[in-house]
Amino acid sequence: MKLFLALVVSLQLFTSWAVPVNPYVAVACNGPEVLALAELAVDQINKDRKHGYKLSLDRIENAQEKKEANETTVHFLDFDIRETKCHVLSHTAVKDCEIRSFRDTKVDGDCKALVETKAGAPGHVTGYKCETSPDSADDVAEKCADCPHLILLNSTEAQHAAQVSLDDFNKVSNHQHLFAIEEITRASTKGPGTPVVVEYLSRETTCVKGRLECTLNLLISPDRAFCVSTVTPVNATTETIDRVCEFFIAKVVQGSGPDVAPVGEEEHAAAPEGEGGAAPTVVVELEEGATPVAIAEADAAGTEDHSAPSEAPDTETGTPDVEDSNTTPKRKRSVEDSSESSEEIISTAGKQVIHFPDLPADAATCPMKHKYPDDQ
Repeated sequence: MKLFLALVVSLQLFTSWAVPVNPYVAVACNGPEVLALAELAVDQINKDRKHGYKLSLDRIENAQEKKEANETTVHFLDFDIRETKCHVLSHTAVKDCEIRSFRDTKVDGDCKALVETKAGAPGHVTGYKCETSPDSADDVAEKCADCPHLILLNSTEAQHAAQVSLDDFNKVSNHQHLFAIEEITRASTKGPGTPVVVEYLSRETTCVKGRLECTLNLLISPDRAFCVSTVTPVNATTETIDRVCEFFIAKVVQGSGPDVAPVGEEEHAAAPEGEGGAAPTVVVELEEGATPVAIAEADAAGTEDHSAPSEAPDTETGTPDVEDSNTTPKRKRSVEDSSESSEEIISTAGKQVIHFPDLPADAATCPMKHKYPDDQ
């Protein structure tokens, strides 16, 4: 009997040692502190994004925390996001940005974030990982046959609509310089012969209106314009253009050097490796009424890639190693015929390794509903 009791005690001790205790404790998702931390995380994500649109908090699905030394608390948040219509360069506050609706092919996703707080100090976003994707074309067509569908950004329809809109923009603009397309961010239509809605970011060039000569240098601090344009075919040769643009005026820094950068260099960037100094100025002859070479072609030799996810690499050790979660993304959609594909956004605030734990949500602490209805 004594031998049996000793065996039972030994098994209990071994089990308690072998099974790790989860240090996280579930907290209320609708508490003011958790809501503030989730908004802080979304704000950080939007600050880090270099292309596309601002995101808005939709619903907190899971909120847990663990206490650490020095009065530090690590908060784990799992929340849903929705895409807005505000470009990431826009100065409009997220709360004032219109949400991308279902009829406009909404984009949503799921984020996991770790936020550290310490008594008497503001919260700090340690890292986050998001997956976003648009509704599939089949899903949109099934629920709304009359809704426009997304088309590829490099399609003939999208490229043509953006170019004719930009040409018209340059004609009516009172800006001294001509603008060129930097990136097309979205395009949709209901089909052949119907209006094409295109959204694009344009950038100021060194090309002066009315002059036939134009350097292919890039301005270090160019003005930009984000335009939403509807191009409607009237007949075989005529189109109407309805366009709304938001300007992003560059801040000029005194004593920052020349106001142009050679082709192949991004703003304030060093010359590409292997090149000895600045690239020579190239002068091209423009026919009267012609538009400058698109920025995408002019600076393909080394400018910032607006199509790549925004990351925060470690400045000493290179790109951080992020440990993937075993949880399958919740809304992975088929978007083969879409101009927007699934996007993974990862940042670890300079840390080399970060683990986003897979913690089951507590239904009692997280009964939150979506802020934006699914059909909105």
